[in-house]
Amino acid sequence: MATSEDLMNEYLTLVNQREYLNQQIDSIKAELAKQNPTGGKILGKTLSLSWPRRTNWKKLEADFPCDQYPQLYKISLDQAAAKKNFSEVQLAAYQEIPDHPTVTIR
Repeated sequence: MATSEDLMNEYLTLVNQREYLNQQIDSIKAELAKQNPTGGKILGKTLSLSWPRRTNWKKLEADFPCDQYPQLYKISLDQAAAKKNFSEVQLAAYQEIPDHPTVTIR
């Protein structure tokens, strides 16, 4: 059975390899996009390019304020206020514990 040190060494090795591989993949994808700006078929694989759009909700909110466009807004729970108004014991009744721990390695 592997020791904790062995497992950590293997983990760190894999993390480093993953970072390098992700950089290489991103570089290759960028070059493929440059060489094939309209996409296409390469070695039986389909290359497609897309430009996903995100709505800038902060800008929309600034342009359509709540006092002038109340139909765009809803009332929601203010979590910070709830934390101030309830004790940790009271809030514990609403906490959920996952089936397995979150493992973080820094």
